[in-house]
Amino acid sequence: KLTFTESPNLISSKGKVNMKLTVTINGLTFTENEEDFEFLGDGTWEINGNDLIIKDPDEEIIEDELREVTIFKLTDNELIIKITETDEDMEEGETSTIEILASFIRE
Repeated sequence: KLTFTESPNLISSKGKVNMKLTVTINGLTFTENEEDFEFLGDGTWEINGNDLIIKDPDEEIIEDELREVTIFKLTDNELIIKITETDEDMEEGETSTIEILASFIRE
């Protein structure tokens, strides 16, 4: 559950997320389970174009580690965000990209 407030722009998240990730590379399939992780966390929020940026005031911010997601869809009752993560394997010289869509409905 995500709660957004305005003036001040605060976000709080409650609950944990479980995710099953299945990846196929060169015909080999790998499955990984991520359990009980916080999705976006708490802090302040701002919108810059189509980006939702979340900052934790108690956390030292490193530019590459900002919690920034793309707003895929935003209506009065629905928020769909797209999270893109890119990993580079320096030894193999390969790059992989994961895109996740997460949907939230207003209660």
